[in-house]
Amino acid sequence: MTRPQDLAAEIERVSDALEAMMPTRHVVSLALYGPVPRDREVFELVRDLYRAHGPAGTAESVAAPEDPQVLLAQIRSWYGVSDIGEAAGRAEAEFLAQYAVELIAETLGPTRSVHPVEFRPNGWYAAVWAERLLLTEEWAAIISLTGDS
Repeated sequence: MTRPQDLAAEIERVSDALEAMMPTRHVVSLALYGPVPRDREVFELVRDLYRAHGPAGTAESVAAPEDPQVLLAQIRSWYGVSDIGEAAGRAEAEFLAQYAVELIAETLGPTRSVHPVEFRPNGWYAAVWAERLLLTEEWAAIISLTGDS
């Protein structure tokens, strides 16, 4: 079983494997900042996660929670899973996307909520990005999807 402190590195390995399978030459990254114990208010958690683990910038706001399944759909979409031409490649990419979400739940516990985060980086960060605060009963982490062409 993955330890919470090792989760970010494992997510990075999954991201690298998914990126290698992409049908385009875009650069996409899935990163996890944290986790940290869920022991303070939501906005404080976000601010502290970026300070300790993420890129320099300002967390502007944290939105109301969305369906946790949106996270898996976003990973599939960003990595172009449905655009992979070979059925075996699509199946492997689908497995990796699902694995990332399940690994987080296995390591940190069931997801209680996922909140979109509006983040303003200092300087260049990526052409596009989607940041989510993931909360379990005991843990908080930022899931970051970034993309460049």
